[in-house]
Amino acid sequence: NTASPEAYRLLQKANADLGLLNDKGIDSAIEGYRQALAQDERYVEAYSALAIAYCRKFSMTTDSSYLDLASANATAALRLDSNAIDAHVANAEILNARGKTADAVEEIKKALANDPENFRTLSAEADLYSRMKRFSEAEVTYRRILLIRPNHWLTYNRLGVLMTSQGDCDQALKYFRMAFAL
Repeated sequence: NTASPEAYRLLQKANADLGLLNDKGIDSAIEGYRQALAQDERYVEAYSALAIAYCRKFSMTTDSSYLDLASANATAALRLDSNAIDAHVANAEILNARGKTADAVEEIKKALANDPENFRTLSAEADLYSRMKRFSEAEVTYRRILLIRPNHWLTYNRLGVLMTSQGDCDQALKYFRMAFAL
């Protein structure tokens, strides 16, 4: 939380920019988070969001300097609040990108310990398991997400992709159709 209305406004605008399709607003989101931090240098949510945005920028560019920036911001958030869920999620992404998958899973577990039904954390966990080819764990987590958000088309789509990768085309088609219907 922040006591600065301007920092909060900047964070909300940056969040909207980060949510634009195809990462079209990634650069303006990063700048918005940086401006929010200029207004309140103890704004945990802004550090966490900036860490996640830098992780996304890394995934677009593969420039490791963005991972370093993500790590610095996640560390700042966790220094201010050791329970900062999004900072743990960002750390998981950073660790996974650096090939430290076991440590990445532990970071996700830390985040889920603080909020076991956090949608974004569960999505990050499922995606992490999927990338690690731990398909049964990914499937369980995707199904858990659908208990919380039964109308989330992207989760059905990801389940379809997962089923396709396992050769279960009938199940994949079922999930793709559900995603399309939503």
